[in-house]
Amino acid sequence: MSNGMDVKSTFYTEGIPGTVFKLGRDFREFLTDPTGRKRQIRTLIDRVRADSNHIEQLTIELENASLQLENSYKRSDQLSAMLNIQELAANTDELTGANNRRAFNLFIENIDTMVERKGYTGKGCLVAIDLDRFKQVNDTYGHTAGDEVLKAVVQRLEQVNLVSADTTVYRLGGDEFVLVILDKRHDEDRRIEGITLNEDNSYLPRGAERRQIPFEIYVRKVIREEIDSAASKTVPVKLGNGKKVDVDFGISEGYGYFENISKSQMLHALKEADSEAYVRKSGLDDFLANYESMDDKTKEFVDKVLGFRYDENVRGGYSIDPDIGLGALYQMDEFKVFLSNLNERALRWVFPGLNNGDLQLNQDFSR
Repeated sequence: MSNGMDVKSTFYTEGIPGTVFKLGRDFREFLTDPTGRKRQIRTLIDRVRADSNHIEQLTIELENASLQLENSYKRSDQLSAMLNIQELAANTDELTGANNRRAFNLFIENIDTMVERKGYTGKGCLVAIDLDRFKQVNDTYGHTAGDEVLKAVVQRLEQVNLVSADTTVYRLGGDEFVLVILDKRHDEDRRIEGITLNEDNSYLPRGAERRQIPFEIYVRKVIREEIDSAASKTVPVKLGNGKKVDVDFGISEGYGYFENISKSQMLHALKEADSEAYVRKSGLDDFLANYESMDDKTKEFVDKVLGFRYDENVRGGYSIDPDIGLGALYQMDEFKVFLSNLNERALRWVFPGLNNGDLQLNQDFSR
């Protein structure tokens, strides 16, 4: 009963008092707004006000949501940074700061995605590195001195700079390291300043006959020079008693090459590099050289009595395993002739349990 017709019909039937009584407020509004337009306008205004309040509330809620999202991003960034720090710590050798064995294993497992052909040719090299006389350093000066040597080795290896390749140092544990080298140039683009390569792979002064140097020869030459330089410098160490000593050590390295960056080729290269490094460190390289210079009779003695043989299942590919003890061997003239053919490094491979001070070619093993 809010429209004009209701008011009019009530007015005609009830009169003014009845109309006021029955219609009350609607009648009064009819008198002031007979068409109802004012009420419509007020209704619209109320709706707009309500919508404005709703919009304001939505704006507040949106601002709160935006603030919460921003805080979530900040927490996410913080968590991501913490995870990155934890991942870096998990992949870093605590003592030396080099990449550790876990990082090396991850690199091998994810080699295809990690390198993503960053200008690499596919060729590469793994250099296995073992320290010589490291146990002697620890035994003589203590593990603190040994730690200083390990840190110095990493610092020197990280300074290796090949203009045509990327190098990364990994410490696998103890005194064992691996240098990963990934080639960035093709053979025709590679030069070593002042050096060229002759037909027999010898080096000639730079000149008109200068040739391009293959990756394998380039790496072996440059790395060999860098490692010789690293091992030629002693490491100054302050001992527990306050005295300072210069500690020297040696480095044995081996090389393993691959033509394509893949897990299988890199694992094969690592095996080759480790074997060559062992051959150098153990003295097997000197033994093989000494063996080649022995007469046939001594060689036969070495093969049959000392059990010298090729064995692909052992490091270095060769083993020696006499069936009789040293005391009995030393009574044999052939054994004495055999010893006389060996230098100290070769002798160390035959008898790895002996210390340097015990390696005497005329030692009486019968005692």
